[in-house]
Amino acid sequence: MLFFKYLWQLIPKVPTFDIRTSLVLMSIGIPFLLDILTVFFALPIFKAIFHILDLGAAFGISYLATLMLIPPKVNTFYILGIVLLSAYLIGRVLFHFFRKKEDFTVKDATRELSNFYFDGIIPNFTENLTLSEINQKLSSIMSTVQIVPKVAAPSTIFMLYCIFLLLIVVSLILLDVIKLDITIPPAVRLFLPYILLPFAVITFVLMFLKATEAGAKFLLSVKKFIKRWGLRLLLLAFELLYIPIMTGLMYNFVPVSVKCPQEGFIPIRIPSNSTFYQFETHYMTCVNQSTLENMSSFSLAITTKLSKLRMRKELSLSFVQDILKVNGGIMLFTIAFIMIGIPAFWVATVNVNRDFVFGINVFGRTPEEKWAVLTTKLETTGIFLFQKYTVYAAKWSVWLILAKFIIMILSAIGNSYYTKLVVLLPIFYLCMAVATYLKWPYLCKLNNWLDFVLYIFNLIFALFPVLSGFNVIVPEKIVTIVSLAVLSIPAVSCVLFLFCVNKDNMDDPTLITKEVKEEIDRIEEERLEKLKQEAEEAERAKNGRRSSAAKEKKPKSKILQGSSSKGDDDEEEDFEEDYDDDNYDDDDYSSGDYSTHYEKSFERDNEQAFKAQFETVRYDEEFKRQMTELETVEIGEGWLNSIYDMKNNQLEKGFKVKKVILAMRFRKYYEMLDLIIDAQTIAKLVFFLNLSSVFACFAMGWFIRALLSTMIDHEIQTNVQIPADTCKWLEYFANMTGLDSTNCVM
Repeated sequence: MLFFKYLWQLIPKVPTFDIRTSLVLMSIGIPFLLDILTVFFALPIFKAIFHILDLGAAFGISYLATLMLIPPKVNTFYILGIVLLSAYLIGRVLFHFFRKKEDFTVKDATRELSNFYFDGIIPNFTENLTLSEINQKLSSIMSTVQIVPKVAAPSTIFMLYCIFLLLIVVSLILLDVIKLDITIPPAVRLFLPYILLPFAVITFVLMFLKATEAGAKFLLSVKKFIKRWGLRLLLLAFELLYIPIMTGLMYNFVPVSVKCPQEGFIPIRIPSNSTFYQFETHYMTCVNQSTLENMSSFSLAITTKLSKLRMRKELSLSFVQDILKVNGGIMLFTIAFIMIGIPAFWVATVNVNRDFVFGINVFGRTPEEKWAVLTTKLETTGIFLFQKYTVYAAKWSVWLILAKFIIMILSAIGNSYYTKLVVLLPIFYLCMAVATYLKWPYLCKLNNWLDFVLYIFNLIFALFPVLSGFNVIVPEKIVTIVSLAVLSIPAVSCVLFLFCVNKDNMDDPTLITKEVKEEIDRIEEERLEKLKQEAEEAERAKNGRRSSAAKEKKPKSKILQGSSSKGDDDEEEDFEEDYDDDNYDDDDYSSGDYSTHYEKSFERDNEQAFKAQFETVRYDEEFKRQMTELETVEIGEGWLNSIYDMKNNQLEKGFKVKKVILAMRFRKYYEMLDLIIDAQTIAKLVFFLNLSSVFACFAMGWFIRALLSTMIDHEIQTNVQIPADTCKWLEYFANMTGLDSTNCVM
């Protein structure tokens, strides 16, 4: 027990941060960490390096500008630094907007996928590009698209090694481990080494991952994880923290006037010896203004101004000197990128992905039926924002987060500042209940009823403080019942929201039931085994007649080429060279040929998958016989068109098709669409994170430099005599601060 107690004592205690630092940690910390994760593990290394330079330039500009403004002074070197860093950022912006863009878009990719998979079975669809060509074009417009792992080139590894050494050496110099006879500002030594060292560790790990085959696989797995879960984690984090962040922002906006009870005394913050004393919550006291004569003129000017407006939530902070001057950039960032930016990004993602989904071919005789089928077919993270809602309520999730913000504002202001405002809460809940009843947004009907009932109970609960204002006493039993309902219904609703899965449409001809899948697997296994045996026999027969040079000259069929899998007469001749077993040995490939090997295996896997879609082949009469026994279904007019086509009355005529062929084609079609939607969504997420991180660095440069410029606690501690009756003043301020003064010891 003593040992564990000793270990517990070694763990540093988390300080009680003030309202400024709390806002910084919540509004900047989470997006910045996720940005670093996506930059280093999901983007090409050169883009990651340039992004780090962008962050440094943004931080440097605001830091130097604040250095000249607080206190005001002109410095030629500072101005030159601001100009150079600004020129770099402007150049980066111009390069981004004016670089040559590909003509191929995501919608083009969707159209080409439809042409590829539906060629020969649905009228007016003709293959133009192979799957590998579509993937290549997508990779050129979205850097987050990657299907095969790639080991980095030696030049990239060497560059990462140089960056790692540079970061380590600079950090050791700043920490005085490597002693040089140069003058470094204390502020730089205070913060910069603890920023550079984590980057050095990340660079070192990344260098090893990119240099090895196992590391390349791991990085690809990380990229896939970010594609699938990155957006969910970000939005989940912000949905959980949106209200706390907005509450913290509001705390930074509400000052009160504070005066000491005696003339000639001004309130000041009691300094401390803590390492993080500039970031912690502090007590206050009143000191005679005459005791401040030993302070510098700048600190004295700040101290005398501190007595006017102070923060209601934390009286030790001045509204002008400690909040607006120091935390102003953080507050602007929170308003722009959290309060407005997150809902705006949410709306943009919903709009883009919904429009994309509306253009997908899917079974359905009405737009509503097509939408219901789509929600069961697609597994991409890009549609989870609206997957549980009806086709007419895709943006309901955005409205819900805005509704939470409105409720928070009404509750906070009504409870703390203007009590009459609580009357608006029941009215707002009534509006939400009516909107839910009229819109009926969820596909799961039970969720609609639960939301409606929850708003009714919230309305009743919000009426209690209003009734108490009119001296109406509500029975305790009713309050208890309503409170339990308000607490329990959201939990039940969340569980149903997660596990309420839409049922498959049994009329859907593209649906593969369990029985059909088992039959497909059996037939396909027999067919591929027979093809493999024929290929091996043909290869053995040709080995004696064909030289290795002839092998090299023979053209190989392209990935998923339609002519090689749709019954062409030359398929028998080409198949044995393209076909190979999936059981390959990674050790047979050098690191230089590693990515090429995986690209070939990717092509091979997709070719086999496409051949598995039960196209007849000339030399497989048994398979032809089995094909004729498969069920034929009749597709009505417009049944397989997109939602947009049906709304615009651009419908394809009816036709007949083998159900198994149709189902297999659509399954592969949806798998490819999942990849595209994931890539499109993560590309927008990366852009939003990159942009917000750049502006976060602007805000952090302002915050850190302004905080260092106004650090007067040390001067107060050395030059000002704190009065002996400080505890008396603490008792005076206790009612306003809410801090406990009973244990005050001086």
